[in-house]
Amino acid sequence: MEEKKVLLSVKDLEVKFHVRGRILTAIRGISLDIYENESIAIVGESGSGKSVFTKTFAGMLDSNGFISNGSIILNDEALQDTVVDFGEKSRRTVQNTYNKLNEYSKLEFGAKTYNEIKALEAEKEAKSNISDELKAEFETKMNDVTHDITELQNYRQTIASSNKEEIKSTNEKIKTLEAELKKLSDDLKAKSREASEAAKNDSSYNAAYTSKHDELTARYKNEITAEVSEETKQRNMLIAKEIQLSCGRFNWRQRTKSINGLLKVLKQAMTEGKELNDEEVRNDLFDNVTFRVKYLDETDNQLHGTTVINLAKIKSEKDWTQIRGRRIATVFQDPMTSLNPIITIGKQISSIIIKHQQCSEVEARRKAIELMNKVGIPKAEEIFDD
Repeated sequence: MEEKKVLLSVKDLEVKFHVRGRILTAIRGISLDIYENESIAIVGESGSGKSVFTKTFAGMLDSNGFISNGSIILNDEALQDTVVDFGEKSRRTVQNTYNKLNEYSKLEFGAKTYNEIKALEAEKEAKSNISDELKAEFETKMNDVTHDITELQNYRQTIASSNKEEIKSTNEKIKTLEAELKKLSDDLKAKSREASEAAKNDSSYNAAYTSKHDELTARYKNEITAEVSEETKQRNMLIAKEIQLSCGRFNWRQRTKSINGLLKVLKQAMTEGKELNDEEVRNDLFDNVTFRVKYLDETDNQLHGTTVINLAKIKSEKDWTQIRGRRIATVFQDPMTSLNPIITIGKQISSIIIKHQQCSEVEARRKAIELMNKVGIPKAEEIFDD
């Protein structure tokens, strides 16, 4: 049986919105694949998240919305195929990146001990603070009171200025809630101070902590002096070339910033002992800065790779311009939300063609009329200017 090509792969997608001081979840845990030459219908009642879900594909979420979890991998060969310069200057950059990765790789020998140190420090931090459950309880109450204050403040804006009594009553309610919010905040600080003082006075625990911490620190310093293996060096050269492939499309300033960002992320990953040979792990690490471009091959003056396009992680509007309108498009069910009634039909169609196909106005007009004829619009040449 012929294996179908997956065009878009969504995994564990979660979208949230900032609404009046709260973070509300719109959709959670969505996973599906959209295959080539197939259509998919998403069915649900009004408000179930259908539009929110589809807006994530084109980076069109409202400004208060954000993807909090998951991935949206776009498989598009035209966009994925990547070639960057590998001349003398680029080779020096790759060599410098490779040298730094080799130095960072020594940290991998001490990863287990490093994680033990961090766990020990986290235990001490937890002992010096109130429990997460109690803190969450206070934060929930404070968020609820903050929400009620915001609602009353919004309501106050709707009260007629002549209605003095209602304004006074609303102000008093707001004042009462503000006092309640302050008391909750003060109580939280007091409990935190109590926990901190109790931890400071526990001399037996503190002595044991210091002894254990010193022992682990000494072990860690010794472990990270080991020599890196040839196998690890080969991995690091591959990663160095992937960094160059992933950052090669940027100008000098952005490229330098992105390379440094990836080195920082990779150094931390090595410190924590993450498996950098794992494809998913490496994709996730690169996504913190930019798309990962997987190395394929090279010539004397070019590096060649394929981009892992995770639409959930796009940060650059320039990257969206390469995708939105060219490879992914949205047709809104209500034309009045996307069409301007005072701009001609032809102008609205041809402007999109010019933006994405980089052609002249004359050529855009020809293409627009051709499209209008294809969808059965009568007298397309005349209607173009209506």
